Amino acid sequence: MSDSTRVAAVGCAMFAMLAATACGGGGSGGSAGNSTLPQTFSVSATSGTGGGISPSTATVSTGNTTIFTITPLTGYGIGAVTGCGGTLSGNAYTTGPINGSCTVSANFSALGPIWESGSDIRDQAGVYGAQGQPAASNVPGARLGAVTWTDAKGNLWLFGGNASNSPVVVGYLNDLWKYNVATGQWTWMSGSNTMKANGVYGTLGQPAAANVPGARQAAVGWTDASGNLWLFGGDGYDATNAGYGTLGDLWEYTPSTGEWTWQGGPNTEADPVNTQGVYGTRDQPAATNQPGPRTSAVAWTDASGNFWLNDLWKYSPSTGQWTWISGCDLSGCVDSYGGVGQLSPGARDSCVAWTDTSGNFWLFGGSGIDKIQNTGILNDLWKYSPSTGEWTWESGFQVCDSKNLTGCPGVYGTRGQPAATNVPGSRYSAIAWTDARGNLWLFGGNGYDSTATDQNAFQGWLNDLWKYDPSTGQWTWMGGSNIIGALGTYGTLAQPAATNVPGARFDAAVWTDINRNVWLFGGDGDSTTLGYGGGLNDLWWLQSSSSSGCSGFGCE
Repeated sequence: MSDSTRVAAVGCAMFAMLAATACGGGGSGGSAGNSTLPQTFSVSATSGTGGGISPSTATVSTGNTTIFTITPLTGYGIGAVTGCGGTLSGNAYTTGPINGSCTVSANFSALGPIWESGSDIRDQAGVYGAQGQPAASNVPGARLGAVTWTDAKGNLWLFGGNASNSPVVVGYLNDLWKYNVATGQWTWMSGSNTMKANGVYGTLGQPAAANVPGARQAAVGWTDASGNLWLFGGDGYDATNAGYGTLGDLWEYTPSTGEWTWQGGPNTEADPVNTQGVYGTRDQPAATNQPGPRTSAVAWTDASGNFWLNDLWKYSPSTGQWTWISGCDLSGCVDSYGGVGQLSPGARDSCVAWTDTSGNFWLFGGSGIDKIQNTGILNDLWKYSPSTGEWTWESGFQVCDSKNLTGCPGVYGTRGQPAATNVPGSRYSAIAWTDARGNLWLFGGNGYDSTATDQNAFQGWLNDLWKYDPSTGQWTWMGGSNIIGALGTYGTLAQPAATNVPGARFDAAVWTDINRNVWLFGGDGDSTTLGYGGGLNDLWWLQSSSSSGCSGFGCE
């Protein structure tokens, strides 16, 4: 080989080696070369109702961060923003260093309640449509004293009440409605679209398509563990009589079949003189036990699906038997505020009830009898423990020290600030719910505001919103007015706003759905114009709650 050939060969070999090294080819040297190339990952973004997030996706190199912009719609604020190890500052969410594909999720909170359906004018008639057919135009008519349930799918159910379609057209109803939260549509499911209908009882314990409870108001209801809806008592129409009276019948409705079953109690209205409950022996269930007919009672459901009635009865759906648990077996019993094991609320109607996260039952106010046998409006708060069988007086007054008032004025304090001295005024026919943290909420009713005195002895409709924290034993005025007769601010249909607020009212309907949203319907009160009250058929989304807090009415 010549010298020139030898030089050419060496040069080619060196070029080949350099080319292989530069291109990462060959053996372990190739792997080391690949690891130095930049690697990218996809970061996606999702948003809930009430706003948006941009961009929808981003491509990010290993170890780098990226920024998303969170934009709430009018009436909403930024709620929880999570994912990709990021932090929120203002409306900018900056991820942590990206080392893999991930997703950023943005949620939004309504800044106030939402007027969802119905009218902002009093005394509106219902639009029934075709039975069993949902429609955007369907809506129940104005009413007070209806019964509500939430089924296992999260639908809201409404039954009966006292209709108010004008100042002179009033009467009891037995129509059954379902509201689909997802579609925002009402469906007339059962019952009559006219007033004063008698019940069709059929055979005791036998479901039938023709069965239906009679028209009534101020009954009580509960949902059992199977998702069936139960109804007890109220003031209304029995099987045959043209007039109305106090009822003690027990009904079950099965949503899957659309049929009612008469499960117990008389199918005639009560004789006010001779009709009595059958109490039996305390704490002993029996097939013959039966609470007396009643109206404006309250109820609870325990963890086992048993139904409890407030004077105090328990009903077991599995056995079909009632048990008298505690309380007086006579009418007009007086509150007992002292003595271990001797505490018990006095006789009352139109109070409100909660069940807390520990399974305790709570009761507030109503129209009844205080410690010294005065008849009036109450603001005492009680707790009952099913595990110990004992009542505890937790808050409120035993006796209201006033010559001209039939109840106690409220002590509101500063809005949003809890205090040991705060307490709602005496009231009846308010509504109540429990949030995800176990706080007890109270809204409206008919009673006394912050200005009530012997010289200003007026009671009226309320729209104040209160929260009670069982862990501290303190009330907080959270929203609404501290003066009776406050008008509503409806805003725009289906649009939240911090200034929205339902008007003062009593005997409204309330639900908490399976997602912890709280809904309000109707009642008697004023809407947007001052007057002497009337029936309402407005549907409101009030608030939602989780373990981290709540959004909506009273949650600012």
